[in-house]
Amino acid sequence: MKVYQVSKKMFFVSNGIDYAAAVDMNDDVKIFTSRKKAEKEFKELVNSYAAVYRAEPKVVNHIGSIYWTTEIKNYDRRMIIEFSTKDTL
Repeated sequence: MKVYQVSKKMFFVSNGIDYAAAVDMNDDVKIFTSRKKAEKEFKELVNSYAAVYRAEPKVVNHIGSIYWTTEIKNYDRRMIIEFSTKDTL
């Protein structure tokens, strides 16, 4: 069975040091059995965070339909939103 994971990770810079924010497993990582719903969630997250940060999303990695990473940067904050396909037993 295939499942689709959409996750977001936030990073910030403080005093010249790059930090990763804590991940909330209830809100920052979502699992879907429907590819269509997962892609919709991914695109909505990218668009909403791009609007919040007033930044242009940049595709960092795109491997067909298996893996897709987009980065949104604004000054000292950076958001990475990932879409990945996983096979389960």
